[in-house]
Amino acid sequence: LIGLARYALAARALPTGAFVGLVTLARPDLIVFAVVIVLGLCPARRRLASSALVAAALALPWYAFSWWALGSAIPDTFVFKTVVNHFDSGDTFLDGPLMWARFFPAASLLGWLPALAGAACLLGWAVAMVAARRGWPAGTLAGVFGAGGIVHFAVFATLGTPPYQWYYGPVVAGLTVCAAITASVLPW
Repeated sequence: LIGLARYALAARALPTGAFVGLVTLARPDLIVFAVVIVLGLCPARRRLASSALVAAALALPWYAFSWWALGSAIPDTFVFKTVVNHFDSGDTFLDGPLMWARFFPAASLLGWLPALAGAACLLGWAVAMVAARRGWPAGTLAGVFGAGGIVHFAVFATLGTPPYQWYYGPVVAGLTVCAAITASVLPW
């Protein structure tokens, strides 16, 4: 995702498309995050068609092979994990962080602390940009990572997936990168 952001920001259509394709192959659900990055950072939107073609040329052969040879273009685990939208306890993806905090309070706090810092940074950037009526490159970059994680979280919550702990990786990572970008430009 960081490589994707680098090339989207530079308006390099072919590498942007290649990274979108690779992100999709690595973890299909991250296409949501990739779209947020591309739409948020790519200054030359007219080149998005080229990026989409490259992404499709890179990813579609695997998905076609998977469809014909394995019987599905998506992993079986996606189907298994979306048939039931909660754990036996009744916990869903939306309240999953609270469930994990009940079972593993210290680990949950340590895991979510950088993300909470990132959420505060995202809010700070939004307030600063509205108040100043202008944007900053670092704020835009931090914003797409924070927003990408939040949109990914929202999609999983809407799909009703169970609260498997690794499904929170994209939102934690996105908000943590948002915090790291913010920390890198603060006048210490």
